Amino acid sequence: MTRLSKLRSPVILGPILGIITFGIGYILTYGMSVANGQSDATDVGWVYYNAHFVNVETKSMVDTGWATAFHDQQFNVLVQHLSGSSIPSGQLVTPSDFFASTLIPAGSYLVIPVVVLLFAGFFLARISGARTPLESALTAGTIAVGTSIAAATGTVLFTYESELLVQPALLESVLMAGLFYPLVICPVGGVLASVVSFEGSSTRVAVLSRMKLFTSMDEGSTETAVQTATAPTSSTHADE
Repeated sequence: MTRLSKLRSPVILGPILGIITFGIGYILTYGMSVANGQSDATDVGWVYYNAHFVNVETKSMVDTGWATAFHDQQFNVLVQHLSGSSIPSGQLVTPSDFFASTLIPAGSYLVIPVVVLLFAGFFLARISGARTPLESALTAGTIAVGTSIAAATGTVLFTYESELLVQPALLESVLMAGLFYPLVICPVGGVLASVVSFEGSSTRVAVLSRMKLFTSMDEGSTETAVQTATAPTSSTHADE
């Protein structure tokens, strides 16, 4: 196996692509948030995790003081905003803190993880040379290794820490953003890649077959014309 083939192996490329894909999803979410008037990187990170149906949780780091009033909360401001559900009394932050402006509909945040993972699965299946739908689906599933690492790391990066610790829930992050979403969506992209590749191959085969048929017909016509042209000459020689 050549070095290039090893680099294209899903075992290596899948996890790397998973980390990159998770980062691209966050960047797109950040861009959308800026358009909606929200530019705090940590807050955007919470929304990105919320788009994977991961809650943000709080934990008081002290036994007394203001932080204890917000201890042990879990919330998903994106889902609360979209569903219009009532906000529990005393919740640390509310949807209005994040979605005061909706230049871009808030529902678009839910689309970002789906689109980037679908494309990642498609891309990995094509570049790794997977041929059958099953092989493509299994290949695309390796992306989940990278997204799990990125999702776990993000819970640390998108943390607000003082007397109160606020961050995406670690277990939910790994299970939902790291495993569930990639293992469901990426294989779909992989299967699409194999279908497109199969249809493209079938089209090329059909075109080549027609070209060969036309070539054979042309050669047959030429041979017939030559035989017709030489037939009288042969007859004349026979008479002589």
